[in-house]
Amino acid sequence: MTFRLWLVAGMAAALAGCGTGPIDDAVADAPPVAEAGTELTPGGSDTCGAAAHAALIGRPGDAIDRSSLPRGARVVCHDCQVTMDFLPDRLNVRLDPQGRVAALDCG
Repeated sequence: MTFRLWLVAGMAAALAGCGTGPIDDAVADAPPVAEAGTELTPGGSDTCGAAAHAALIGRPGDAIDRSSLPRGARVVCHDCQVTMDFLPDRLNVRLDPQGRVAALDCG
């Protein structure tokens, strides 16, 4: 029983160090959609339809009609953790610390 407790505590400590910092860095690095045709994926184009939703930039995240987003889209708050899997047809709506849409990207 004691071994399991130490194992769980060790795993928790190891996972606590896995963070890459605040998501603010990811939002700052995410390519914003400025106009239709903006490349959003490495070596590709707007594979997730982000350009069609460029009008969301600057709007409050809680005012987004999620039914208007493509299937599988995700709204990512500024300090939320997300999976690192890359799906080129998935739209990511990234919010800033104030809860406004800061960027749209594919992945």
